[in-house]
Amino acid sequence: MPAGQAIAPVEDEALLLRGKFKAKAGRRFAIRRVVFSAVQAAFRNNGIRAVPKPMPISDERAGA
Repeated sequence: MPAGQAIAPVEDEALLLRGKFKAKAGRRFAIRRVVFSAVQAAFRNNGIRAVPKPMPISDERAGA
């Protein structure tokens, strides 16, 4: 499979999935939505849980 058309390298805190498809005009976003839902369902069915990226919190009391 050519590079960039499957799973991209795993980064520090992320697994990037990439896909490639062709669609007729006006169908691209509908197909993307279906594929994204299918990937999420496959993860859920196999016990793979997405963890949200932590948000930095500034502590104003510390004088920051």
